[in-house]
Amino acid sequence: MGFKRYDGFMGSMPQKFIDDKLPKCPMCATNNPYWTLSHEIIFLTEFYLFKCSECSAILSVRMDDVVKLMKSSTPKLNFFRKLTSEKPQVYFKIKVAGNKQKTACYDGVEMTIDELAKLADSL
Repeated sequence: MGFKRYDGFMGSMPQKFIDDKLPKCPMCATNNPYWTLSHEIIFLTEFYLFKCSECSAILSVRMDDVVKLMKSSTPKLNFFRKLTSEKPQVYFKIKVAGNKQKTACYDGVEMTIDELAKLADSL
């Protein structure tokens, strides 16, 4: 399946997620990565694939992990009635590091969304 952008209703949840969480590509540091989406199934597990239009880097994450991260973005009242904002640790795999020589060493590496954002800011 090819990559495409989902600006309408269908597919808008993962599109909004990646646009909001990674407004800057961690592989080429462009401020306008114009992420496109695809998906793949590996051993009965579904993954979202996010591709940067600038450098062609591809990030992969389990579909259910994106839902977990979206649900955890708002603080919740837990069993003991205290406010929590615990964020689950979800790892993105850098399937293809893109066409920038500087970030080729990250090919195949797994990082959290926060680590990817920091990497984008450091480039």
